Amino acid sequence: GDGVLFHHTDNRTEGFHWPEKIGYNDHIIKFGVSRMEGTRFKKILVVEDEVSLARAIELKFEKLHIGQAVVTQTAEEALIVLEKEGENIGVIWLDLRLPRMDGLEFLARIRASERFKYIPVVVVSASGTPATMEKAHTLGVSDYIVKSDFQLQDIIARVADIAERSTPKTNS
Repeated sequence: GDGVLFHHTDNRTEGFHWPEKIGYNDHIIKFGVSRMEGTRFKKILVVEDEVSLARAIELKFEKLHIGQAVVTQTAEEALIVLEKEGENIGVIWLDLRLPRMDGLEFLARIRASERFKYIPVVVVSASGTPATMEKAHTLGVSDYIVKSDFQLQDIIARVADIAERSTPKTNS
């Protein structure tokens, strides 16, 4: 009842009161937020044209508190998202079979861009012919996953691991 924000069991600090209780609490809140933004909470750009799968991916990332998924159904939409907030994207989940511009062309474009070439890309595709896989690896993908070989939660875990290890380049 004396206004102390937390109970501290270390008796060396007994009787010590933070002069600015609110200020100290604000600091903890800010620190927590900045740590979250710097690690698991970068956004995941999902480029997947199958609407039901895209929605399932988005919900799964949300439920597991891994990060916010930004879902696009075409490569063109994904390029617009990158233009707007590329620095906030920690990893790109890329399907290869997309309407109009396909995934490999999208990948080639972002690898040619100074601004986006360092963003890790995980290809998550229905098929993986040796030629396609080789081309994707030549373009610097972090991982190539054939959808039918894994459960959705396993794919999400692999993508989240790459997002967490990546340190996107920022201008700030």
